[in-house]
Amino acid sequence: MKKVLSEWQSYSAMSEFLESYYWATEDDDLGSLLGSVTLWSNDGELFDQAISDDWHTFFVDVSDESHHTLFQSFQVVKQFVNEYLPDITVATPVSGNLTYAIRTICDMAEVQRNQDPIWKNWVAAVDWVTNPNVEPVNESPFLKTGQSLPNPKEKGFRQNQFPIAKVLPVPRPEIPMGPSLEKVDLTQSYYAFVKFLQHYYQVSDDSELGNFL
Repeated sequence: MKKVLSEWQSYSAMSEFLESYYWATEDDDLGSLLGSVTLWSNDGELFDQAISDDWHTFFVDVSDESHHTLFQSFQVVKQFVNEYLPDITVATPVSGNLTYAIRTICDMAEVQRNQDPIWKNWVAAVDWVTNPNVEPVNESPFLKTGQSLPNPKEKGFRQNQFPIAKVLPVPRPEIPMGPSLEKVDLTQSYYAFVKFLQHYYQVSDDSELGNFL
């Protein structure tokens, strides 16, 4: 039986998934985003209600079912990082590479996807948040400027924290630029053509276009 996630289970998995890369790298873009993603108000609601509203929009955009499969939930993550992380061309290397990897994984066949370390980390995050022995906490793990990492045994630090990511996303391939920004060569135009079609395939899931790609 395939595992399915509620809207907030998938959100919690997304939070742990992205946090694992933040703790591995202390990437500024991920840190800025997670400062809002993981901060809760005293009434148990997200401090940034816009994120909550957008997550719901992305969730129902993928499927109007109340629970999503692991892959459907990952497609929600893709929409989320596309919206909330800086544009891939100006993002920090870690955030840009992670955004690119998430997009690429969503286009993979299932067999290929299951071998990808980024996908495996997503599955691990899902297993973590759905484990009944893991106690969720509504607090931000981020430190004030100048603080060092606290001892996990100290009061106030998150217990049973999801592990730090062991495999970082590989750099996205660079499209070679020609001598003039006003003209593109054959290789550049081919890459642009493929990316153009991939975009429409992602939003339409058209089988003929998928077979062509």
